[in-house]
Amino acid sequence: MDQIKSYRLGIKIFSALAMAIVLCDVSMLLFLNFTADSTTWTIVLQIVLLLALYSTIYSTVWKEGYRERNRVQCGYSEEDLLKGLKGGALAIVPHYLLLALLLALRIFNVDISGVYRLINFFAITLINVFMQPGAEIRDVAVWQVLASSCFVAVIPLVSWGAFALGYRRFSFMDVLIYRKQATPLTREEASKIKKRR
Repeated sequence: MDQIKSYRLGIKIFSALAMAIVLCDVSMLLFLNFTADSTTWTIVLQIVLLLALYSTIYSTVWKEGYRERNRVQCGYSEEDLLKGLKGGALAIVPHYLLLALLLALRIFNVDISGVYRLINFFAITLINVFMQPGAEIRDVAVWQVLASSCFVAVIPLVSWGAFALGYRRFSFMDVLIYRKQATPLTREEASKIKKRR
């Protein structure tokens, strides 16, 4: 077993994030015609897509946390429950570099907000809440640009929780699907049941 470093976990999380963003963007494009007339359905669709994005990251990081416990028990790695947080923080660096580029190009009056909106099309309603669709980038405040990426800022917390739960071998599927095992009857309880018959 190979020791997984935080940067390698960050690359795995970034790969899962990129795949999830592509799938969510395609889903948004496919269902946009059905939800175009209703703002409520558009918001519901975007909430579902955000949950799909987070669940993709959660499952990837949970598996790594699960494997990490084996590495620690076998002596290949040291226990570090913050590895999920570190990996999640590294995974969102490219997103914030794009935002920094967006803000830096404001000085030269170059607007690449269309590229940013296209990449994160699945969250376009959330982005449009903070950055008005028709406004030029030089008219948008820095806090609005940063607030438009609030859905990405949650990713390190999701990956931290997923890694910790995977490390502790806690699975929501076990809680939701499997019932509690029935306890076997004692001899006294079994004899009481036989007497009733």
